[in-house]
Amino acid sequence: MKKRRMKINPNRLITSDHPRFHRPRSTYNLSNALLYKHVLDHFFTNKSEIFIPCDPIYKINTFHQVVGDALRYLCREDLPVRGAPSKEQYQEIRKKLMLSARIDGLVVLLKKSHGALPPKLATINSGNNQFVWKRSLSEFIQNEKSNRITLDKLCLSDLEQTWAKSILEQAGLEKFSVSTNEITVDR
Repeated sequence: MKKRRMKINPNRLITSDHPRFHRPRSTYNLSNALLYKHVLDHFFTNKSEIFIPCDPIYKINTFHQVVGDALRYLCREDLPVRGAPSKEQYQEIRKKLMLSARIDGLVVLLKKSHGALPPKLATINSGNNQFVWKRSLSEFIQNEKSNRITLDKLCLSDLEQTWAKSILEQAGLEKFSVSTNEITVDR
């Protein structure tokens, strides 16, 4: 039996306005990448694994995709952030990493072929508001109607404090204080 060859009709090609055209996921964007940028930045200096608690609005599989999209964005796109590592540097780090899902979050660790891991698990943030504060801070920066924000009852690592300070400086805000337990910003 002969196989039929399919002819390609150029009038029937799927274009971006076609309903079957696959659009990129909504989590593959700059704001999501900046939200999880500190995860990859951690591995420029440390070799310990990181635990990221699951954002309460996601199930663990969806959260895995959200973090994966953020890391993928950092590896494929140039960031408009002054002093940020290049996408080639992020690609080198990303090749060595593995995301592992747990019941209450994700563990980002080095693959076994890239060195032994210390037994201690470094927690990025153990507070209850670990993702809420980042989202609230981003919304405050984008919404210029608000004049003041105070985020308290936090447990920020040095990496997260640095991230918050750099985001606020890039937004052109001068009156802010960032500590382990609290972030206060005035316009």
